[in-house]
Amino acid sequence: MNLLEVIDASRILLNEPLSSGRTFPDNTSSFWTDSQLTTYHNLIQQELQQTIIQADEDYFVTQAYLSVVAGTAEYALPTNTIKVVRVEDNRDTSSPRELNPVTINHREVLYPPTYFLTSQATWNGGYYLRGQQIILTDTPNYTNSAVVRVHFVRRLADVTAGSDTSELPGEHHRALVWGITKYALFQEQAGDAYVQASGEYEKMTARIQKEVEARQIQRPRRVTQAQGYYGEG
Repeated sequence: MNLLEVIDASRILLNEPLSSGRTFPDNTSSFWTDSQLTTYHNLIQQELQQTIIQADEDYFVTQAYLSVVAGTAEYALPTNTIKVVRVEDNRDTSSPRELNPVTINHREVLYPPTYFLTSQATWNGGYYLRGQQIILTDTPNYTNSAVVRVHFVRRLADVTAGSDTSELPGEHHRALVWGITKYALFQEQAGDAYVQASGEYEKMTARIQKEVEARQIQRPRRVTQAQGYYGEG
């Protein structure tokens, strides 16, 4: 479901439908404007992403390279980084070498200074995080834009255009509908209706967590009864 479809489904639950062919965003409503419901959509999207991450940390993992510059150890984390999962020295593309995370207080104790000889040198350094920066424990002495690869959990981008679609799994977009409805009814101080919408939303988030966890469990296609010999005791 794209943004407009999600918002209009929520409007039906709120008993305030608007024409699907309207110019988006339509902010003339005296109850809930399209812009308000779009804000709710993106708040709920963040909540649901966190639910999925708690069930499967690697669900939204992606990767990016740092543009390594000679003499520079500090780099900005990739845009929308929630959590760094793994950092690699990727000069040997057939066998990337993991760079180990260290704390700022142990960056020299655990990983004594090594060095870059050439772009093909073996690097045994590590890294640590400081705010929105990643700091390499060994300062590189050459420039390369495809050496240090960062695997990270990325924050989903806000959805703004009516035709845009959330990157959440499509089968879970109904949770977006109920989440928007919940926020809208809270804004209206709707009492029982808000409690009911919140209940539907919580049921869907619980279902999402269960389904995401289940996709990580490898089950045999059939149950095979174990056979063995039982001798006399």
